[in-house]
Amino acid sequence: MKNFIICILLMFSMKANAGLITVNISSDTVAVGSAISVEINGSNFVESDMFWFDFNFDNSIFSFDIANLTSELILVDSSLGLFDGLGITSESFGLGFLFSDMFAPVSGDFNIATFELVAETVGTSFFDISGLDGFATDFNITPSYIVNFSNGNTVSSEATSVPEPSTLFIALLALASFVMSASRKVK
Repeated sequence: MKNFIICILLMFSMKANAGLITVNISSDTVAVGSAISVEINGSNFVESDMFWFDFNFDNSIFSFDIANLTSELILVDSSLGLFDGLGITSESFGLGFLFSDMFAPVSGDFNIATFELVAETVGTSFFDISGLDGFATDFNITPSYIVNFSNGNTVSSEATSVPEPSTLFIALLALASFVMSASRKVK
């Protein structure tokens, strides 16, 4: 009975708040060589000084374009000596996200990251978030998270048809013959 009462007290002394992570993928199809935009937002976050998750996708089909990365969080830049903030690493499963900042924790609603994935080859990729966890600055609060994909989580990359050079040559030859016949009629 004593253990039961302790368990009940612990359950009510620890507060749990569910933060929401929403993933918006710009399109469910993309041509090879083109990019899709991915936006990951956090909302209703309790004040947290650390959280992490894995963004899973088939990186044999899509590649991460770091040049288009934006975030409302400070980005880690080891060249400037900034090791606090949001770090994103390319992994065999997709991308790893880690936010850590003891001096400027995050809370409420914010953009975690917006970036582009370039379709490298034809195929279909399933997108998912796993390994999501974090620490609240208040040790009496246990953060929990819910993930929502607002536009679906499957994207197909497709090959676009490119006319063969012989087709272009025949079209140019026909155009040239029309121009030559028109110029002969004028003379």
